[in-house]
Amino acid sequence: MSVDNTSSRAAGERTGLKPIEEIRRAELVGAAIRTISEVGFDKTTVRKVAEAAGGSVGIVHYYFKTKDDLLKAAFEEVEGRFRAAIAEHLGDTGTSAVDRLRRVVDLSFPTPGDPLDEWPLVVELWRQAGEHRDMRELYTVANEQWLDDLEGIITQGIERGEITPLDARDMALVLSAAVDGLGLYSRVTDHVSSDAARCAAHRLVDLLTLR
Repeated sequence: MSVDNTSSRAAGERTGLKPIEEIRRAELVGAAIRTISEVGFDKTTVRKVAEAAGGSVGIVHYYFKTKDDLLKAAFEEVEGRFRAAIAEHLGDTGTSAVDRLRRVVDLSFPTPGDPLDEWPLVVELWRQAGEHRDMRELYTVANEQWLDDLEGIITQGIERGEITPLDARDMALVLSAAVDGLGLYSRVTDHVSSDAARCAAHRLVDLLTLR
């Protein structure tokens, strides 16, 4: 029996339900994020992702031709979650710019007790971006959005007299680089924990405060 996917898709749109294909793809992406978090990208295989999703290797290949395609989709999902999480802080003009910077910095590091550490995925994308143009473009878009967000908060802080009046873009770049570097330190050294990295980033934010 043949199935009219177009009709099924249209019916899903009318009822507010996601098409089965979209749901299954999201499950595979979630499984890829969990697997990369647990074993790292190099040890992640299509078979392991399939097992984590409760599916088959064939199903994974139906949606993603290569493991790199999975990495792209996983990063886009993580980036989407991150942007959704910081959205409320970007528009919270009733809170000081410094407090908002602290909050978005907090969101950049793993939450204590959270079993899902997404940093291995981010670090792998950095590595791939240094070697592959498509990965570089993917990261560049996400990073520019992040810098724009930081610059916007810093600019508001300068206008309110809360933050030292320096070049807002430069300050955003410094803060972003510090967060990335501290996050990387917490992954590759034994003496810098996520909590220590977060505290160091907070101290940098405090240095921006106009005294």
